[in-house]
Amino acid sequence: MINRDARVYWVNASAMWRALEPAARTENGCLRVDLPTVTRFLVTRPVSLEFIAGIVAGAPRDRALVVEDLMHEDVAPVDDVRVFRIPVMLRAAGAVTPPTIRVTEVTDARELAETERLMVEQFPLRAYQPLVTGNGLPPRVLDLPGWRVWLARDDDGTPAAACFTYDDGVAVGFYWVVTHPEHRGRGLGRAVMETALAAHPDRVATLIATEDGQPLYEKLGFRTVSTMTWYTRQSVIDARNV
Repeated sequence: MINRDARVYWVNASAMWRALEPAARTENGCLRVDLPTVTRFLVTRPVSLEFIAGIVAGAPRDRALVVEDLMHEDVAPVDDVRVFRIPVMLRAAGAVTPPTIRVTEVTDARELAETERLMVEQFPLRAYQPLVTGNGLPPRVLDLPGWRVWLARDDDGTPAAACFTYDDGVAVGFYWVVTHPEHRGRGLGRAVMETALAAHPDRVATLIATEDGQPLYEKLGFRTVSTMTWYTRQSVIDARNV
């Protein structure tokens, strides 16, 4: 079962994906989100590990696959996927001093496309590669309630660090937090996080952490509240090109 603190992330992520893709639907205990290049399943109720294995086996193979499971400590008996165990983190509401490094909120399609390229290529987000502008961050996110996209540039104007946030009315979720490898160690990623946190001082903040990002999040007051299992698979088309 999902503990109370981890449920904050789960509710936020579910609402975020539903906002992005209104056709998302709940079926057989999972929220299913079919996007242009990836199908995502978020397990929303207790199911067996064998059931999760069946989801993986039956998922479309002409697009990438991501299954997110917070219900189990054990891993389902699956083949032909990569399995990751990912920390789920939470930060209590509270003010943050905005950074001295300038971070802007993305408000136009051109800058959104720059930010999407940074995220897809440098995170990297393999389900969205090769990049097709708008597959990951379609322009409509600029008008969706709760969505905000944040970008920091290096001194020469190069997009260097970014994330997007989703405010569900209770918590703010942080997604696709990225710093370009050539610009790390200069405080740009931290500045993006601090700017977005400062914009939501009355919200609990939640995210899932990469190994590289976890130390920064801990410095910003996030704590690990659970561990999620991700099952990922490339599309058969992409797999042929590896």
